[in-house]
Amino acid sequence: MISITARMLLGSELRTIQDCTKGVPCADPIFGPTQSNEYCSSSSYAINPYWAMYVFFNDISNFGASFKSGSHYVRAVVLRLVYRVHFSQGF
Repeated sequence: MISITARMLLGSELRTIQDCTKGVPCADPIFGPTQSNEYCSSSSYAINPYWAMYVFFNDISNFGASFKSGSHYVRAVVLRLVYRVHFSQGF
């Protein structure tokens, strides 16, 4: 059995992986497949708590806020990965 603990990235963390020098989508390939679309963060928008900060990976300068209930891509950071192996005696 595998147990994974993860969290969504903060808006400031999403901005650090934007890199339009390698083309569109604006993310270094080391971060895996990336859509040229909005990525929602776990950061709430200060003016409206029903909105979340997002980063658009099509343009380095494009970020903002959108409804949390919308449909957006997300990035996650794995905090803990645990493998559980159960051995039984006998053949």
